[in-house]
Amino acid sequence: MGSRCFIAHIDRKGNGRAIYCHKGADPSENGKILLQHYNDEDSARTITALRSISSLSENAEETAALNGNSNYPQITFEGGTDAFFGRFWTIGTEWLYAWTPDGWFAAPGFRKAPPELLQDHHADPDTDRRWAALNRQAAAFQTPLPLATVIGQHRPKGRGEQQP
Repeated sequence: MGSRCFIAHIDRKGNGRAIYCHKGADPSENGKILLQHYNDEDSARTITALRSISSLSENAEETAALNGNSNYPQITFEGGTDAFFGRFWTIGTEWLYAWTPDGWFAAPGFRKAPPELLQDHHADPDTDRRWAALNRQAAAFQTPLPLATVIGQHRPKGRGEQQP
């Protein structure tokens, strides 16, 4: 299985569009491709106009040609980076990337959605306790950093090693 990520474009009004990418999510792979080949608003908008992709290549045309049969839809959202990084970390991807008017930002995602999000909170009398635990997890989530900073700090996973 590939390492997975979401790639988003967020405009000045805070409206966003994200696509899922199944392979190469680490900053040493997709992060570098985004920073080197999609490092302006038009390029970021072009890549996120695609349907979700299996892998990212160095140009949008090649990426589109290699990934033309994706069944995953684009995801639209409002609320800017807070909405994207604050909600998408629960979905189970390893990395989140977002183009903003200030450039690319990145943050690690969760490998598995917390059980609190997978259960109907109305069915459990301990709702407050479970949501408090979820909020503690969210507070521990790493703040998004500029992508160039993340790439500089990131150490690719070695064999049999998990990213912290």
